[in-house]
Amino acid sequence: MKLFTGTKLPALLFALLAIAPAVQAQSYPAKPVRLILTYSGGIDAIARLIAVRMTEGLGQPVVVEGQAGAGGAIGASMVAKAAPDGYTILSSTGSTQIQRGFLIKNVPYDAVKDFTPITLSWETLIVVGATNSAPFTTFRDMIAYAKANPGKISYGTSGLGTSHHLALEQINLLAGTNIVHIPYKGGDQVITDVIAGRIQASSSPLFSLEPSVSSGKARYLAFVNTKRFEGAPGVPTVRETLPGFEAPPLWSGFFGPANLPPAIVKRLHAEITRVVGTTEVKARLFAGGLQLVNSSPEELAQAIKRDIQTVAGIVKRAKIQPE
Repeated sequence: MKLFTGTKLPALLFALLAIAPAVQAQSYPAKPVRLILTYSGGIDAIARLIAVRMTEGLGQPVVVEGQAGAGGAIGASMVAKAAPDGYTILSSTGSTQIQRGFLIKNVPYDAVKDFTPITLSWETLIVVGATNSAPFTTFRDMIAYAKANPGKISYGTSGLGTSHHLALEQINLLAGTNIVHIPYKGGDQVITDVIAGRIQASSSPLFSLEPSVSSGKARYLAFVNTKRFEGAPGVPTVRETLPGFEAPPLWSGFFGPANLPPAIVKRLHAEITRVVGTTEVKARLFAGGLQLVNSSPEELAQAIKRDIQTVAGIVKRAKIQPE
């Protein structure tokens, strides 16, 4: 029997290696895909709907597994340690992927090194609101009042180090104000105290404040997000008053473990963006106070690096120490 000699064997091996990813992509998925979630609540229901529609497109079950413990770190760690074969993927938030690393010591994953970005999916709409009894009716007026009355405005958020808190720290820095931060253990009590007038302003998810605004008990002042929300086009963004303002990470996105093959990334990206862009899912996002923000894998990678710099700067200026 004649064996390969000279350069023929290396050339053949190179050719086989070159076509391996394409073969892998054509056969993927050949078994169920685990979708790990780092959050719970209303957004969890939307993710499960997305999984159902992905199942239809991929031809294999997409099995949802909620792992919201430790601020999402448990779920993120599971995916970071998983085999990069496309059968374990992650739906996570900027809070888990980025902010947690600045708030907690020894987070067991690296936002850049341990994951393969697939796509952004949506952005939580965060709005600065105020009680109707507050001595201001717009965000611009609030800033002017805060400058003229240092320490007279109390501003409630759902806790230290949250996106709501980081937004306030930037506002104080850029506006030169001394708005007093009041951290709560949860968002519901923030709204209760705003309505009662015990605090004058808040930073909350849109869906939390909306019932109070609709009933005439509170008002919107400005969105923390970069763009205005189409459901409330008359409400400006913080950035319109404070041009240097950079929104903290408000996004959710999909990831695989590090070194996920590009062909599988492409397949998952196409399927996720198709599903998230359907009328059914977009309607659920809108109703839940979320905004569609699809992206390429490269754009998500760039957003992560940019947001790491943004959060690092805010945390340093606010002197927030990891626990």
